Order: sequence, then structure tokens, then C-alpha cells
Amino acid sequence: MVVTKTNWLGGINQLSDITKLSDNEYWILINARVRKNVVEAVQLPLNVTNNLSEVGNIQDISAAGSLLVAFAGGKAFYKTTDGTWLLIESFTMGSTQSRVYTALIPASTVNFTRAVTSSTGTLTLGGAVGASPSALIVMDGVLQPWVIFPDGTSRVTDTYGAWTLTHPEYVPIANYPMFYNGVLYAVMAEGANPASRKNQIVRSVTGSPLNFLIAVTPTGDKTSSNELEGGALALATNVDYNDVTCLAPLNANDGGFFVGTQHSSFIVYPDYNNLIYAEPTFRNQSITSIGPLNPDSVVDVLGDVAFVHDTGIRSFNGITQFRFEGRNAPFSGPINSLIDGITQTSAATGTHDNYALFAVTTIYGNGILWFDTLLQKFVSLDIYPGVGTIQKFASTLDNGTRYTYFMTTTGVYRLFGSSERATVSLYGAEVVPADDYKSVKMQTLRLGFNNVIEGGTLEASLYVNGQFCNRKVVGINSLPVNSSAVESIPYNGGLTDGVFATAEINFMDVAPEGDRVGVLIRFDTDGGLLSATAEVQQNSVWPKVNALGIIGSLPYETFAVIGNDGIPDIVGGGAAPTFTYDEVSRRKAINARIKNITGLTKIIGTGNHNYGLPFGGYGPGTALAIPQTIVPFWDAIKDKLLFVPGQADNDSAAASPLFNYQQHLRYFQYTSEYVDIFLINTGYDSTMFQTEVDNIVPLGSNISVSVQFQWLRNALANSTKKHKWVVVHQPPFTSGNDFYSATNSNLNLQFIQAVPFKNWGATVLLAGCSALVERLDWNGLPVIISGAGGKALTTVHNPPIPQSSFASATQGAYWEAVVSKLSVEFLCKTATGSILDRYFQPV
Repeated sequence: MVVTKTNWLGGINQLSDITKLSDNEYWILINARVRKNVVEAVQLPLNVTNNLSEVGNIQDISAAGSLLVAFAGGKAFYKTTDGTWLLIESFTMGSTQSRVYTALIPASTVNFTRAVTSSTGTLTLGGAVGASPSALIVMDGVLQPWVIFPDGTSRVTDTYGAWTLTHPEYVPIANYPMFYNGVLYAVMAEGANPASRKNQIVRSVTGSPLNFLIAVTPTGDKTSSNELEGGALALATNVDYNDVTCLAPLNANDGGFFVGTQHSSFIVYPDYNNLIYAEPTFRNQSITSIGPLNPDSVVDVLGDVAFVHDTGIRSFNGITQFRFEGRNAPFSGPINSLIDGITQTSAATGTHDNYALFAVTTIYGNGILWFDTLLQKFVSLDIYPGVGTIQKFASTLDNGTRYTYFMTTTGVYRLFGSSERATVSLYGAEVVPADDYKSVKMQTLRLGFNNVIEGGTLEASLYVNGQFCNRKVVGINSLPVNSSAVESIPYNGGLTDGVFATAEINFMDVAPEGDRVGVLIRFDTDGGLLSATAEVQQNSVWPKVNALGIIGSLPYETFAVIGNDGIPDIVGGGAAPTFTYDEVSRRKAINARIKNITGLTKIIGTGNHNYGLPFGGYGPGTALAIPQTIVPFWDAIKDKLLFVPGQADNDSAAASPLFNYQQHLRYFQYTSEYVDIFLINTGYDSTMFQTEVDNIVPLGSNISVSVQFQWLRNALANSTKKHKWVVVHQPPFTSGNDFYSATNSNLNLQFIQAVPFKNWGATVLLAGCSALVERLDWNGLPVIISGAGGKALTTVHNPPIPQSSFASATQGAYWEAVVSKLSVEFLCKTATGSILDRYFQPV
């Protein structure tokens, strides 16, 4: 049976069964687009944070024409597309607020005194007053709002007490500013004054965005000297009891706008038939019983309003008020499985190049769901390595080109700005047997790529009955450029750059039969995937397998990760340290298993490789003990050792015997075909005395600012590998009872928590110390603990720490890492080869 797919325009469909997808649909696509009906990789985002992270947490980004404005640590900065961040000197707001909120406002158009004969009477315009210029208004709900002007100057806005007839400016302390139909709206901040709550919506005078004094006397003055009686709050409106989470413009009749609360959504209409002080009152229409998470989680999609709430994505039409509240609504149904069961706590939405963007937490981690408004389909989930939770998007327009940026709490990035391509992951429909067959078996997979110039790597993972079976990797060679010559169509040149390339993968030697089969395809080539053809055996029919074309199989790299293994082949003894039969047996069995690994690239050691001997003068870490603790076990493959010191190793001469045996520096970088490995000496001995001179820091500083760790920061930044592993002895925390802390504050480990490995670019952290094997998720960074190599095992705390995904301390074990250019699979294995845990990480 031959199954061919050449149409990719159907988008993601996880609403149907995975075996029932239409010919143009797929189950999941990551980091690619299909608008041209080929699967094309996107570029990774460019980190443009530079020095902002040193100022403080990123609080907001906003676009003002060609400029991007950012707020960090209470300060404001701006930059051009290719420029550096420039400080707006006069601006200052609170540095402790996690967010500030902004809105662009035009110059005022009503620049006369306002007088009203009664609260519902006719408006009378008097003498001219000073106009307010165009500006970016900034609110944080705590301090008086600020305005930033186009010339780069800024100032604080006036309070109610400062408002005068000749200078009618007054902006209350508030949040979520929105300028719409000539009015600046905002949501009152909780506790801004004794009567304010976050469910109260205040507004400016129409045409005067910096004047929130609605109630005026017949002479145009304040109705009261007390802000609670005459200010914005006196004429505030609300939609229900709950806090407002969002104000957003709406494509609706009669100038209505969208208001979301914690549990509901509304359209709020200005009512021009019922005026108060010559301004409209409001009437509310309930839309749904769910509400958006925040003011940055609402987006217009072809006239509909779509928003992210705590359990998913919803949409409604602002004109017809037609609403879908079910989990399988037509708009979001095809991707609901990606976010099902996840409570969204932070989200952002935006637009770019006729796509609607939804930054949410998915079952695969933080990512951006891309809805193609031309195809009207969700087409991709983008996941960017090392990028945290996205909080806001902003788009600038520079010389006719639109650039879209996004922010996290620690960084600002420009979409697709990097020169590095993302790795595409694609899983289509699964193949099931026809009615007259009982099973299917994958034989070959043939993929056609167009416009290939640079080539790349392709990885195919076979799944049978929904379970991973095997993975094969091939290389697509770089090819001579077939340059396009559009001026001479159809002769004397190519119609496109690049050439067509076919990649074929043979699964006949590894594929078991099953009820259904599928293949996860991952690639980083510059060409676009045109077609995918699978040859599938039904029952006992074996189709012919074509010979491989321009591709060639690529080998994997295999690493073993071991720690706490420094036990000699000596049971008992007359002086400490002494060792039990179980410890010696465990060490020998694990060591034998590792040395028998086929195609072993390197052995990564996480510390405590020399516990010493049970004789006086042969203590932990000593050179005299190495002939018994290391040499008999590792000398035959000494060139494969990448060991960092543990506390026991540092107990003697700052671990110099271990470094000298390996002929390694105290800390260094090892580069393989696919991985950059950074070997770090944390330096502490068994008494927590710091033995590494390059870890010494001034009093009050943490280890991340030390010479060694700043070297690590720069080395990670300069690494061009997709896999960037950092090896240390101490993990940030563990479920092992030998170093357990309910608050993750064990003093032997806590110091490592100050190092932002993930933000610096690490993709995996390897550690030891605790006598168990464990896998942690440290805010999205995998932490692999390998400490069950021989020394007496600890026990796993019940329950394990929240960050723990797997933990075991019942038998000796180590981790094995099988690496290709595009992925790594970590396997936790025992001395007999049993697999305790497996973790697959695409990069």
C-alpha cells in the first residue's frame, strides 16, 4: 500500500481521530508554515534584550511607528529596528510592578472649556485652552500615569487637584488604558483611592484623552473639590462584580467595545440617547460566561473577537453576537487537544502577516499557536528553545516593513530575526490496514524537498500503535545553487533558486507490525517539503524498496552519564571510608554496563569519582587512591572521560588529582559533532568550603557573577550547537532524602539556583550529588541527576518535589543519551539494561 501526501493546506486537526484526517490535514506541525502548500521552516527569533535585563524585569513593550518602546525596572527605553536601546532620561515609574500598561493617544481635538447647564443638559464650548499632544500613556495602577512624547521627552500627568479651567488635564491612577472612538478608557486600580475597585471603568472627555473630568458646572469648573465626588470614579461604569481583565476595541455596530472580566465577557455600547454631562452613558450586553486572562489576550480575527481564557481559546462575532462556548467550537476545536487540561495563567495575542498569534501553554510547553487568516486554519505551533512565557506582542512599521516583537519577563525578541532556522516537527495521519488486512508495517518513507541549497538533517521517528519504536537520521546534502532568472522566463536560468531533493528512509529492518503506524518527521533543511510518500506492508506483501538517492545515513552520538561511582573494589577496611558489598557490586555492575555500550562517544561524570580507600592517608580525592578508585574501572577508555569533581573529589588539593588523571582543565568546553558540553567545577568540598579560586565572589554576591560562571555565560552565548549541556555536581534541588528540602533551600544545593542556565542558553543541566537517578523540570530546563553509580543509595521523599518528573533510588543506574543533530533521548538504565525512564528532547 502506498500513501502519498502533497496537500498541506488543511492545517492542524486534533478534533478528528488521528487515523481519520483529511488528505490535506496533519496532526501537529511545529515551527513551519504551509501557506505556499509546502512545509517551510521558520527562522528563530532574535534576542534584542541586550542591556535591558540588567535594569530589571521587562514590564512592557509598545510600538510607536518605527520605534519599539520598552519598560524595564521602572525605566523606559526606545530603539529603532537595528539600533540599540536608548534611555528616555526623564521617565521614572515603579520598579517593583511586574507590568505596566500603555496606549497611544492622539492630540486632543476638543480644546475649549466645557460647560453644561445640567447633568443631562447641552454642552457649551467656551474659550480655547491648551491642547494635549500625541503621546504614549503609561499606567501601572500604583503611581500617577506618565506620558511619553514623540520627541523622547516625558512627564507625569496631572492629578484631580491640579486640574484647572486653563489647563484641563486630569488622569486618575488606573490600569489597562484603551483609546477608542475619541475616548481614553481605563480600569481603576484596586486601592488607588478608598472607593476604587478593578471592576470600575473610567473614561476621558470625548476628544480630550488626558481630561477625565466629565462632571463640570455651568461655568466649566469642577463640581467638587473632592475627587471621590467630582472625579473620574464618580461617573465610572461597570459590567459586573468581578474585576475587569481587559478592554479592547471591537468590530461592532454603534461604537461598542469589548470588556472582559474574570468570569464573563460583554459588549459595552455608548448610549447617546441618555447623556450625563453631555457625554453618553453605557449599556452592557453579555456575550459569554467566560472572560479573557488579561488585556493582551484578545485579538481580532477576520471581524471576530478571539481571546484566551483560563481553559482555552474562544471566539465570537462582535456584530451578530453569535457565540460558541463549547470546547469544540469551530474556531478552536482543531487545536483544543494541545491545551486541554492546562490552566492558562499567562497568555498573549497578536497579529503578523495575516496570521493571528496565540501565545499559550500547551502540552508541549510554552509556544505560539499560529492561525492563518487567509486559510482560516490553525497551521502551526511554534516553540522557541530558551524562550520563556510570552507576555505581549508589539509590531512596528519601518520603511514599509512590519516587524513583530514579543516580550517575556526577562527578554525582548524579534520574530524571525535570527539567521538560524528552527527545526520543523511534523506528524501527519496514521495509516491503518484496509478491511481485508490484519496489520500494517512501515517499509520506506520518501520525502520530496524543493529549492534545496544548503541542505540539512532529517530525522524520522517511527510510531507503531501510538508507541515510539525507532528513529533514523539522514543528511540532505548541500547542493549547487540553481539561480533563478526571472527576466528570462522560461529559458536561460532556473525559475527558482535551489533544486529538488529526495530523502528516502528504510524502516524494513526495525519496523514491527501493528494496527496503525505513523512517522514523526523533523528537519532543518532550507528547502520546502513538497510531498511525503509512505510504502506500507499489509499482511505479507513486501513492496520493492528503492535505493537511496542523494542522502546518507548519519550516526548517532551516545553519551553515558554517571556519578557517585568512586568506590574501590574493597569491602570493609580498617579506617574510614569503608564500603559495603552492595556498594562495590553496584559500582562494578554499572561500570561494566557502560563500557559495553556500542558506539560510546564520551562518559560524562557528575562528580564523586574518588571516595578514597579504607586506609590512613588514602582519603577522598587523594592521588594515592586513584589507582584503586578510578584506574581499574576507566583506564582502558580514559580518553572518553569528561568528569567534573564532586565534594569528595574536592576534599583533596582542590580536585587536582582528578584533573591531572584526565589531563583536563578545571573547567572547559568539549565540542562533539552535535553537542557543546560545558564542564563546570562548582568547587565545594564536603565541608562546603570553596576550593575553586574562580568561584570566589564579593560578599553579598552569588556564584553566577564569578569568573568561572561568567566564562560559562559567554561560552553558551557563543555556542552554535543546538545541544548545549552544562555539567555540574550539585543540582538546584532534589527529591533524594540525602539533600531534600521542602522549600528547595538545602544549603548544599541552593547556591546553584542563582545561575540562570536556561536564560544563558543551556538546553540540559546534568548533575549528581544526590544518590539517586532523577529527572527534573526547572522552569522548562531539563535537569538530569545521575548519582546512583555505586555509593549507598538514598531514598526518594514521599511525595517527590513538584519539579520532579521521575525519581528512583532502588538500584544502581545511570543515564544514556542518544543524540542526533535534531534531538536527544535520555534513557535511565540499570546494570541489566532495564529502562527506568526515557525523555525525548527535540531541539
